[in-house]
Amino acid sequence: TVPMELGNLLKLKELDIGNNAFHGTIPSDVSELPSLEILNVATNKLSGTLPIKHASTLKVLNFSDNRFTGEIKISDLSITSLEH
Repeated sequence: TVPMELGNLLKLKELDIGNNAFHGTIPSDVSELPSLEILNVATNKLSGTLPIKHASTLKVLNFSDNRFTGEIKISDLSITSLEH
């Protein structure tokens, strides 16, 4: 399970938890991290929705090979610097 305390790491720039056996959901306040530039949660067993709507500092995002549900509407995102 992804720890709920991740949302408290206000200076976190890179979160790479890819290729693990994490299950459950990603804490919604991860998208509120003011310095987060890289988010890799690929190849886990994560489910629920992907909390990235307010992640305006993201440059790299990889959420492939999980069990997320729902839609991600690119037009609704406030991500302005995404590179990958």
